[in-house]
Amino acid sequence: MSFLKEVKPTRGELLILQKDQLYINKAVSLLDEKATVLSIRLKELTFRVNRLRKEIQENLAEAFNKLALANMQMGLDGVDEIADTSRIKTEISIKEQSFMGIVIPEINLMEIKVPLPDFGIFKTSIYLDEAQKLFSYILVLVLKYTEVENSAFRILTELRKTQKRLNALEYILIPEYNKTINKIEGYIEESERDEIISMKVIKDYILQKSSNK
Repeated sequence: MSFLKEVKPTRGELLILQKDQLYINKAVSLLDEKATVLSIRLKELTFRVNRLRKEIQENLAEAFNKLALANMQMGLDGVDEIADTSRIKTEISIKEQSFMGIVIPEINLMEIKVPLPDFGIFKTSIYLDEAQKLFSYILVLVLKYTEVENSAFRILTELRKTQKRLNALEYILIPEYNKTINKIEGYIEESERDEIISMKVIKDYILQKSSNK
């Protein structure tokens, strides 16, 4: 760091640098702890994302299978006619919560209303009912998947920022501080040795002058 090169090699400056060094080491410890917690949380969310993706795929396959059976039993026209009378209505709430200062979304499906067709007019199928329930459940899964994936992305972003700060401290600032502190300590030690030698020379000179009288 360029500003350290301008530090004067004095005991006062040395004490200031050593005090700063303690704060930097504490900051490294806190950032390292934060990075560990974020990494653990990211692993948990990644596991949930993969599990939800698999569950969505499995339920989609099952829902389309039930729909295909309903088509075979009722015919495409019959299924389309019932589908035209049935609409899924959703009420979604999005809240925000904080995790280590990171804003995390919380998505909730407040209500799903599935109007049923008039069974006295339309000939329905149990397969169609099952498919409808599956698609409603899939909607819940997709919303939860969106929430978890978004949370994972935000935590990953914060983790990268934290690691970047850690690297800057560990590989740039701390080595520069250590180098500057060692340099000042060496300068002070050398100055003290020179001062001792100078005092000894003066003392010897005074003693020699006294003995010659």
